Amino acid sequence: MLGLIGFVLVLGASVDARAQLDSGRLGLESTAFPEQRQEILQKLEGGETYKELSSADRQAVSAALDRMQRLYENVGDASPTDPQQVAFFNDGQVVNALLGQARADSRVVCERVQGTGSRRVQRSCLTVAERQRRQRDAEDYLRVRRPDVERSN
Repeated sequence: MLGLIGFVLVLGASVDARAQLDSGRLGLESTAFPEQRQEILQKLEGGETYKELSSADRQAVSAALDRMQRLYENVGDASPTDPQQVAFFNDGQVVNALLGQARADSRVVCERVQGTGSRRVQRSCLTVAERQRRQRDAEDYLRVRRPDVERSN
């Protein structure tokens, strides 16, 4: 029974992917791609929108956008082949995944913090990535300091 369900799910996924390819929704036939590519590259250069993106991820995004641009130019007015559409879609997924994670990490989160020994509440705003970095640094500090504490006993 499970084998039949798995086969139906795989068949349904392949039919859906084929329908996307046939409908041209993957963007290779769209005229909006050059503008989207330029906008992404400007935001990467600006450094504010995707400031939490590592240099390796920036290079991966630029490389994927360059491959997509070459595919877009090679197709021209002709109808794209299935492998071209799949390659374009896969590179688009890479770009979306990396930029989506960078945007999530760049989101600013504010909290109200009451300092030790004070009743005064202050507002502390940090990006998600800064919070994660501080958490890792604190854990690393405690890991390094812990052997010193154990030796003193």
